[in-house]
Amino acid sequence: MANSLCQGQEKCTIREPETPIANFGVNESAMKILAILAFLSTIFVTQALAQTRHISMVKGSPTNYGPYGFDISWVDNSTQKYYLADRTNNAIDLVDAATDTFVGFIGKGQYSGSRPCRYSSCG
Repeated sequence: MANSLCQGQEKCTIREPETPIANFGVNESAMKILAILAFLSTIFVTQALAQTRHISMVKGSPTNYGPYGFDISWVDNSTQKYYLADRTNNAIDLVDAATDTFVGFIGKGQYSGSRPCRYSSCG
């Protein structure tokens, strides 16, 4: 290679770099792939953290719903009230959604939760 660089010259000196560069056995395309993977993983982690929900307990809530403690819930946007059909307390729980504060029960003792329909009685 030195011969091809020095063709047509009387005197030719090829020097090694003053500071040797460590290769670590990795080529340029592998480094590019690693950089892209690091960048993409940073984006994915950022997206996951941005989508993580902040869950807080309702202030004054008297229940521990558990995995099957309620049947259905809904929010009335005009009044910012949250209604939760709660079979644990045999009532509908009323929560002020604007302040995350438990307001009280509706129909206490009159709610039994959902009861699956048996095939023979479904009509």
